Amino acid sequence: MLVWQDGHGSQAIWGIPATGAITDFVPLMVFAFLFGLSMDYEVFLLSRIREAYNAGSHTNDAITEGLGRTGRLITSAALILFLAFAALAAGPQTDIKVFATGLGAGILMDATVVRALLVPALMSMFGRWNWWLPGWLAMGADRHDQRSTRRRHCREGYPHGRQCRQRDMGKGPATIHAGGLL
Repeated sequence: MLVWQDGHGSQAIWGIPATGAITDFVPLMVFAFLFGLSMDYEVFLLSRIREAYNAGSHTNDAITEGLGRTGRLITSAALILFLAFAALAAGPQTDIKVFATGLGAGILMDATVVRALLVPALMSMFGRWNWWLPGWLAMGADRHDQRSTRRRHCREGYPHGRQCRQRDMGKGPATIHAGGLL
């Protein structure tokens, strides 16, 4: 709004004077696009943090590992999208310029401020409360964790006293033992 509605920089960068108003659909569309794109970044980041935490890392160590494993991916994806939106902002229509400028600025803010600073800082501050779930939801998550652990153990051949089913190996209904077919 500052750039396009009030004209701070629109004349210098694009040669277009202040529009005085923004088309009504632009803020809604910018929010919708940014929400979807930022959820991708969040899933990447939190999945790696949760994996490190489940592997036995302390919350702060898990945050460091998760951010280290996804930081380049998130930064690269945000830079690619920013450049794509900058190219879109070079188009002839003012509404498209406004839309692309909002998306480009939003992507940069989300990737740098939110994903690289706020999320890790808040997760570190909340500590073990990051992983708390209500009882009814925790039961489903525990079942999923147990199944995925059993599948991983069956694939890796860990002896754990249970038989591994083919579906644990992702192959079908036949029964196998951790050491081979029965």
